[in-house]
Amino acid sequence: MKDGPSERDLPRRAARRLLPYVARQSTTLLVVLALGLLTALAAKAPFALLEPVVNVVFEEKPLGGIAADRIPVLGSALRDVNDFVLERLSPGTGPGRGAEALLVAVTLLAIGIALLGAIAEYLFSVLSRRIGLRLTVDLRRDLCERLLRLPLRAHVSRRLGDVLSRTNNDIQVSLRAFTLLFDDVVQEPFMILASLALMWAVSPGLTAVFLAMIPLVAIPVVLFGRRIRRGSRRSLEALGETTESLAQSLAGIRVVKSFNMEASEVREFETANRRFLRRSMSMARAKAGSSAALIFLTGAGTAFLVLVLGWLKLKHGMFTTSGSLFAFLAPLGTLYAHTKRVTKAYTVVQESMGATGRVLELLELETERADAPDARSIERVREGIEVKDLAFAYDAEEVLSGVSFRAKAGETIAIVGPSGAGKSTLVDLLAGFHEPKAGAILVDGVDLRKIARPSWLRQIAVVAQDPFVFHTSVRENLCYGKPDAGEPEMVEAARAANAHDFVAALPQGYDTLVGEAGARLSGGQLQRITIARAILKDPSVLLLDEATSSLDTESEAAVQAALANLRKGRTTFVIAHRLSTVRDADRILVLDGGRTAEQGTHAELMARGGLYRRLFDRQFSTLVA
Repeated sequence: MKDGPSERDLPRRAARRLLPYVARQSTTLLVVLALGLLTALAAKAPFALLEPVVNVVFEEKPLGGIAADRIPVLGSALRDVNDFVLERLSPGTGPGRGAEALLVAVTLLAIGIALLGAIAEYLFSVLSRRIGLRLTVDLRRDLCERLLRLPLRAHVSRRLGDVLSRTNNDIQVSLRAFTLLFDDVVQEPFMILASLALMWAVSPGLTAVFLAMIPLVAIPVVLFGRRIRRGSRRSLEALGETTESLAQSLAGIRVVKSFNMEASEVREFETANRRFLRRSMSMARAKAGSSAALIFLTGAGTAFLVLVLGWLKLKHGMFTTSGSLFAFLAPLGTLYAHTKRVTKAYTVVQESMGATGRVLELLELETERADAPDARSIERVREGIEVKDLAFAYDAEEVLSGVSFRAKAGETIAIVGPSGAGKSTLVDLLAGFHEPKAGAILVDGVDLRKIARPSWLRQIAVVAQDPFVFHTSVRENLCYGKPDAGEPEMVEAARAANAHDFVAALPQGYDTLVGEAGARLSGGQLQRITIARAILKDPSVLLLDEATSSLDTESEAAVQAALANLRKGRTTFVIAHRLSTVRDADRILVLDGGRTAEQGTHAELMARGGLYRRLFDRQFSTLVA
């Protein structure tokens, strides 16, 4: 199977997207590159000192014509240290005196180079790791911001388990790639170049033969790398499916247990898990193939080089000294280890490309509209809200069409209708969570799209049918919309929501943790906390989604009283499932099939005998029965 256009373009997309993150640390990056080069030179320089040691000490030849001479800095340093040692040796002119001096000089120089290399390696490791971690932290922050700024419809269409898998596992996999990019992909090529430079200093021709063989090693690595990248993406997608499967089972654990479906859920998870296994093994085979190809080609290449070395020695008299042979073979012997690390790093980077691509997909999603340059702020809703010929569609599915009505400031508008009539979508449009397909929402005569989004969101509060609280203290939940609220203000809001008494009775009062999803509180208590949160925010527009439909009689009475306090002086839109709760609304809007079927007061609609009357009679007869 060939790469699709998006797969082939992935490395370029990743580089383009990640370049700004790296550019923020450009100075540190340049320092890291310089340290990587210095570390490589310090690691290979001692090999150049093998030739003079072997030639002078073992073959008793004069110091001169060495490979270090072709590396001016190293050759000059060796001579200077050698002269320094000779001057300080005890007097004498014995034949071994020069060899002794050279041994001491090489030892001192090697220790100095090792110390320099150790310092460079330490700084390289610390700074390169800092770049990788900083890049990952910045990427995670931007991904969090992007997810929170996505339109509501983007969240509805995505699976939570898959999103969590991308933000946690995929970014962690990407971090491993960023780390290897500096530890191996940057440093190891420097090591290879330093080895080749030493080999070139001894024998340019033979080094050229070796360089010509490198493409033979690179070709299978690149080919297997593409398979690894594809396999990684499929494996991570399967991992996201397993996360989603488990997340759904745990989120609905009460339903699972009540229907005795544990075994079924385990089977579904196992299906996703085995899919992950198959795709991961496909990637593992590609990685193993890449490794095996490298071992074979490197071994075969080494055998070929040994053959060439022997032939050149026998036929052309090359490597007239043992020192020059050692100076060539020593760096050559390290090339395999460096090449293997580079190949392994390349494989991991290709594997990480699948994860990076999945993260990029989230980063490239279109966020909510930016405010228009001429957007205005709004302090309070003073005149009212008018909806004119409003239309909306999810992709090709039209949900609302031609909806029109007006709400004066301070009025309560009830929105009723059969299931699927578009009630929740209408409220989401009023909140500014969606962009209308056609028509407009006017606030005090101004199109909602011309009002600065933060300004509008400060004017609204939503109280949903299923109350949501964060796993933190009651205090932090109450002050979520107004973090700077003082204690008296917070307590006053809690009293207005009929929440103060039960909160004060909690073990730590307002500092009591509510538990995951509010597990330590009842439904009525949770709902009153969300109402207190809305009261404390002091909005001018309320969006209520039948906040009492799932409560018992006692809790409902307390919540209804709290809602009555909340609605005072505020423009309120109520999604009503139980029509008996909206008799006192200033106007009732009846939706059917995404259109306005009728509107008026409760008495007007009952007298008209239309859809509202039929819905009301049906509910009333059900209650009586």
